[in-house]
Amino acid sequence: MSAQSWIAAQREAYLANAAATRDFRVQMRGARSVLIFGIYLGLLLLITYFTYSNLAGDEQRTLMNVQRGLQSFRDFTTSLLAFGVLMIAPALAATSIVTERQRQSLDLVFSAPVTPKYYLVGKMISSYRYIWMLLALALPTSAVSVVLGGATWYDILISYLIISMSALVLTAFGVLMSTLSRNIVPAVIYSYVFGFFYCAFLASEASAESAFHYSRDQISFLAAASPFNSMLAARSYTLLGSVHVPNWIFVVVLSLMIAKICLSAAGTVLMPSDKRLVVQTRLHGLLYLAIGFSALTIVDFGGAARHATALLATFALFVLTPLFPFVCCSGYGAGSRHYRNGSFNVLRILDGTPAGGLPFLLLCVIVSYGSYGLVKSQTATLDPSYWLFGLYPLSLWFFIGAFAQVCSSLAGSLQAARTSSFCWFLILVILPLVCLMPFWDSFKDYQDVILLGPMLDFDGKNALPLVHILSLSCAGLAAVLFARLSVTSKKRSPA
Repeated sequence: MSAQSWIAAQREAYLANAAATRDFRVQMRGARSVLIFGIYLGLLLLITYFTYSNLAGDEQRTLMNVQRGLQSFRDFTTSLLAFGVLMIAPALAATSIVTERQRQSLDLVFSAPVTPKYYLVGKMISSYRYIWMLLALALPTSAVSVVLGGATWYDILISYLIISMSALVLTAFGVLMSTLSRNIVPAVIYSYVFGFFYCAFLASEASAESAFHYSRDQISFLAAASPFNSMLAARSYTLLGSVHVPNWIFVVVLSLMIAKICLSAAGTVLMPSDKRLVVQTRLHGLLYLAIGFSALTIVDFGGAARHATALLATFALFVLTPLFPFVCCSGYGAGSRHYRNGSFNVLRILDGTPAGGLPFLLLCVIVSYGSYGLVKSQTATLDPSYWLFGLYPLSLWFFIGAFAQVCSSLAGSLQAARTSSFCWFLILVILPLVCLMPFWDSFKDYQDVILLGPMLDFDGKNALPLVHILSLSCAGLAAVLFARLSVTSKKRSPA
């Protein structure tokens, strides 16, 4: 393909997309959209009016209190806007393709000369454009902050950009879930669960003391990517050498990378027979993980622990949480490509079949953790314990992937396997940590029991958590063996 034809194809996909135009006309048809926009704008104006009325009616107000009140109102309205946008974006995108499948119109769409990329980009644009319409309607309330001195136009526009980038990520993932699901409810639930984990991951980075460096404006780009931190992040920067790079640039690049890989994965679902597209998508995913974890070396964890870099890299690996149910699970109901064809086959690591799912998950861990360590070793002194500690996240994700195979062997259908594996992930990995958080003083007494115990070793006393590594590895091997025996016994049992 020549450069001129490639540019023409991109222009047609992003600027003149027929699918996006059709969905836009459907969204704006009738009086319902006007009514929704009117109620939305009315609520924002009422909040603005009552807030500034209370501020103006304060008899003991001083210039400092007024300025603080204006900034508090600015932060409140921005957070409220971010919450509203993030509640709407997953639902819009998650229903975009599954409704077409239920109407049995997908075959009609692809009978025309339409590529999966063209169709998916159109669906994403139609949902993302709706989000920007909501942001534009909220502009009058934000303009009040500019007029009365609570913010500048630069702060408002950059905060809108950061919020819209979070909406873009959730929209792209919602489109992916819409292609994977056969019903609307699972697609919407998975989209909201991913949105919760994505925002929680960014919020945890934003609230961590290690995210803030030498001044209020120098914060990590992960903290700046949080939609609820958008106003603070508007003027923030990351220091690259002696150059101050605005964080919104990193946020835009990060969001576009996530959206690109989500759309590529959705394309493999719509065209399961295209094996070359599956291989390209997995290679692109590995490349983006390497780039993302290399960029993560910019974040200064503060050096509170001797193996602080290992803790940060292990924590960041939880970006793989939405991946493992769709990579490691197998079952019926979604095509022959998802039928179980083995437990662990390195030769199938890129072909998208269940046998290559667990090796691909481990390869993602190795590429992510390894690229972070290699780049970090070039820019700073890396403690040797970093590479020893890497055995822990490798064994942890081996156990998680192996347990997904157990769920697949017991569930039967692919959708049930994915749902049960994710629920058991929450119960075994996340829930013990959440339940023990209120008892932080005695938390270290249970550190050796829960699966995430080594990540809480902030003192750096245990550089090699052998107990967790051996127990997780043995549990993973037992899970793989159990899944294989379970499938074998089902094949031998009479129908």
